[in-house]
Amino acid sequence: MRVTEVTIEGARGRATLSREGAEIVVASMRLDHVMRCGARDLGMQGVLARTLQSALDGFDGTAGDVADYARIIDLLGD
Repeated sequence: MRVTEVTIEGARGRATLSREGAEIVVASMRLDHVMRCGARDLGMQGVLARTLQSALDGFDGTAGDVADYARIIDLLGD
């Protein structure tokens, strides 16, 4: 089984994360551009999780807050 698309919602908006080939792609009304990272690039996935958490929740969260977003991103990775 492979997850190919997930929509998440925070207090300040929603984002759709999808798998396109070897990339994870994030589209959100809260972000001013589409974000991409490699499906196996754990460092960039961490950056993506922190960026999404801040944009969708409206504050810079703790490690636990960011981990919730990282788990969703991990569903789309390899």
